[in-house]
Amino acid sequence: MVYETRIKSLAELLRSVRDMEVDTGIRALGVYDGRRSLIFITKHSGNYALWMRERNERGTGRGAFLSFQDFEGLRGFLEKALDRPLRAHMY
Repeated sequence: MVYETRIKSLAELLRSVRDMEVDTGIRALGVYDGRRSLIFITKHSGNYALWMRERNERGTGRGAFLSFQDFEGLRGFLEKALDRPLRAHMY
């Protein structure tokens, strides 16, 4: 069974990402490359991985994978890419 917890603020999201364990992930709404996107954040082997997939009515669209070796690089990206108001969940 998968449990989700709503993340209510950017500060809470950044704390959750920084302290993330390998078996957790975060799903958020945002914009990437000028397109509305779903953003999935995970952590593996000390690196942060992001998968972004375009949100559209057909459920299709292009995606992109990014990897960040440090929290500060990821933080800068997320501060620009996430929707306001924040819509994110940890699972």
